[in-house]
Amino acid sequence: VGVITDRDIAIRVVAEGRDAADATVADAMSAEVVTCQTTDLYQEALQTMGANQLRRMPVIDDERRVVGIIAQADVATRIAQPTTTGALVEAISKNEVGLV
Repeated sequence: VGVITDRDIAIRVVAEGRDAADATVADAMSAEVVTCQTTDLYQEALQTMGANQLRRMPVIDDERRVVGIIAQADVATRIAQPTTTGALVEAISKNEVGLV
């Protein structure tokens, strides 16, 4: 079980000079997956994302099944006030979510 992102590919395939045509998902994926639950408060999810510098995070249910993905953009466009969207995106990237 794991997650693969464009960053994983850039770090574990491209930066290492591997041939992308021969690389497998297992070669590049992150095996330690950070998640949040459907019942978590959005601020908790943001803090987890900030602490792990994640822009996307799987959402799991009580049975540990993936039921969705929360993305930095989701929070910025659906929850944050327009005046704080830029600050929120920057805070997640810098692990300073508590300051927003």
